[in-house]
Amino acid sequence: MAMATPVIVGFVLTRVPTATPAASVAQPSLNTLEPTQVYSQLDKAVQVQSGQEYFKGAHFVGSKSCGECHAGQVKDWHKTWHAKMEQWATSETVLGEFDDQIITYKDVPALAPDGKTQNVTFQIKAHRQGADYAFTIFDQDQPANNQTYKVAKTLGGKWDQGYEVKIGDNYYAAPLRYSVKNKGWLVKQFFPQDWVIADGTPDGRPRRPDELIKSRAAEAKCQGCHTTGFEYSKNEKAGVWQSAAAPEGHAELGVACEQCHGPASRHVEAAKAAKIAGKPLDPANRHIVHMLKDLDHNQQTQVCASCHGRGTNKKHSELAFPLGFRTGDRDIADRHRFWTYSGSSNPAETKYVYPNDWAKRNRQQWQDYTKSRHFNKADMSCLSCHNFHGKTEDAQLRMPPQKLCTSCHTAGGEARQPNVEMYEGSAMQQAGVTCINCHMARIAFRTTETSKTSRLTGDGSSHVFMTATPHLKKAGGVRSACEACHTKGVDMLDDVESWILQHPMTNDELIKWMDEVKAGVRNRLEIVTKTLTGWKPTTEAARALVDRAQVNIGIVVRDGSFGVHNAKKTLAMLDEALAIAREAAMLSGQPLKPSATNQPATHPATPATETETMVQFQPSSTSAPTVADAKAVTPTVTVDNGVPRPDAWYIVKPNDTLSLIASKAYGHPEMYPLIFKSNRKVLADPNELRPATRVFIPRLPEKMPAAESQTRRPS
Repeated sequence: MAMATPVIVGFVLTRVPTATPAASVAQPSLNTLEPTQVYSQLDKAVQVQSGQEYFKGAHFVGSKSCGECHAGQVKDWHKTWHAKMEQWATSETVLGEFDDQIITYKDVPALAPDGKTQNVTFQIKAHRQGADYAFTIFDQDQPANNQTYKVAKTLGGKWDQGYEVKIGDNYYAAPLRYSVKNKGWLVKQFFPQDWVIADGTPDGRPRRPDELIKSRAAEAKCQGCHTTGFEYSKNEKAGVWQSAAAPEGHAELGVACEQCHGPASRHVEAAKAAKIAGKPLDPANRHIVHMLKDLDHNQQTQVCASCHGRGTNKKHSELAFPLGFRTGDRDIADRHRFWTYSGSSNPAETKYVYPNDWAKRNRQQWQDYTKSRHFNKADMSCLSCHNFHGKTEDAQLRMPPQKLCTSCHTAGGEARQPNVEMYEGSAMQQAGVTCINCHMARIAFRTTETSKTSRLTGDGSSHVFMTATPHLKKAGGVRSACEACHTKGVDMLDDVESWILQHPMTNDELIKWMDEVKAGVRNRLEIVTKTLTGWKPTTEAARALVDRAQVNIGIVVRDGSFGVHNAKKTLAMLDEALAIAREAAMLSGQPLKPSATNQPATHPATPATETETMVQFQPSSTSAPTVADAKAVTPTVTVDNGVPRPDAWYIVKPNDTLSLIASKAYGHPEMYPLIFKSNRKVLADPNELRPATRVFIPRLPEKMPAAESQTRRPS
């Protein structure tokens, strides 16, 4: 019998049969599965019980060997940031501006020879030495002490890019870190205090190579997560951790195939033997891990946690990674102490975490995700949403973020929660706000101040999946998800999404609004519930009406937001349920209780209506919009997919340029700066306009700016 999928028609939950897939239809590739299909693989994943046992006797062979049989997968991997996590420094890999820029590091707590600290302010120049990239640390009062280092490797580059220098047989993470997003050198990272000594002068003295702090060597801090196939040991005599490939193994830069699939030497041997014999490789003797086929959700997540969780090795406190962990192991928490706010008194650790133990910095997805119901209740893993072979979206997602969420969080989905149906039609949905804007808000920071801007960038998505509410900000300083759109009195305006229709509120005003929404819904829900209790329907018609009322109640309760997703629809559903309940009671000859005869007070979803108080962002204005401006703007969102028009949204088409759009909208191409200024949060560069981008075409200001007033204003 075909499964039935619940859907919402009006405000009534009905069931529509879905077709049973034919047996002849080919199953989708594991590389293209949707989250619900990934979830269905878990019952089959029973092969590997311990990575230590499964890979006993195996060594690393390198991604090139993998590519001999899995060329497509290796090609896909090369496109990911895993492959580029650590690279040799070349003109193709270096993204920082090594053009003689001077970076000033202010009030750095440098260590003096007597063990005390002194704040110093010093400078570094990023420059070139022929074909090489280098930096020089200055000693202004004693130039002979200047130290110049050549960049050997790059680290990452999607958000920030770090660099390593080679000193003897070791590498050290340079103090230089470049913000790719904000186009500037960071001035508070990366451990600049490790590169100077306080000598009583204002700028201190640069450390000589032999004076660098040995425990900060990249082999102890960085390499375990940025490379593949290395073995680590401490040179006790030199006092430094060192790395090398195993005697018969192969080591390489980047997070390569075997970091997730395990050392592949036995797999390669078995594959070659099968090829010589003219037989396919026996699945029972393939000696390699396919994470979806062989691991349960906890094992899958621990593979990712080996790098995506900030912490300290429990056995060797100098190491920042879980030494010896293998794909398929279940003991990562025994090997590694993941940093938490509640589990440490060390500010060097607690500064990375909010007081409620949510991640405050990037690369702490493990700390977040293991608190989520996705992990603890639904047995989902990182691979439920992320994929590393085949077609992927940004952040290696299996499909666009909104589709990922709605594939489960619908009345007929895996979660059986009508979140999609309830959210549809809300003011937030009309403004373009998606699930992840609230439930995976960028509240974790990676990029701090740069040499060009004081911007503090939140670019790490929360993986707790609970909304960072204004209540959490007030109680524990957690950055509220609401701050990305609502700007009134907020201290991080540079991160505000200007493309959203905004209703400016302070944090306290947001708390008041949310409390009023929830209180109004709970009040209405209580009235409906009381109307349905204490009696039984006496006719078939009354029973049908009671069932309909209960459906509406169930939708509201299972949605879980108590009106925050869509106050207007929630209240309308409860009003409908109340009217139906009253009719059922009348048909059953049941006198209504006093509490059920009075219509509940109108709930103030917003000071007026949900749409009337949403203020359109007008970047051409000299000041931010206020609540008083609300009456003067159009209450709904207008998207014009055809012709760019002032005071409307426009979807960028292929071959569009800002000049072309300005020409069509205003009659003159030189008006393009107005459009660019109005969309700075989605347009980083006026010359980089991507198709399908949603941009706002502002109205022309009454008084043109001086630089633009010379341009003819179209009639």
